[in-house]
Amino acid sequence: MHQEEYKGHQITVDTYEVGKGWKASYQIDGGEIRNMGDRPLPSEAIVQGEAISHAKWVIDQMAKHP
Repeated sequence: MHQEEYKGHQITVDTYEVGKGWKASYQIDGGEIRNMGDRPLPSEAIVQGEAISHAKWVIDQMAKHP
């Protein structure tokens, strides 16, 4: 599990191995669990980075549309 703060929001990312690849899910401030993609990615670091980037995008969108 990876946690970090972004613009006052807590992002939590969980990664898990699926076959020969990795998938991830994330939560913002302990809310809804959001799963990342349909296809596994080749490394845990890549899938974690993708989940963090997506969570930050969602937070930015929340700030634009309160």
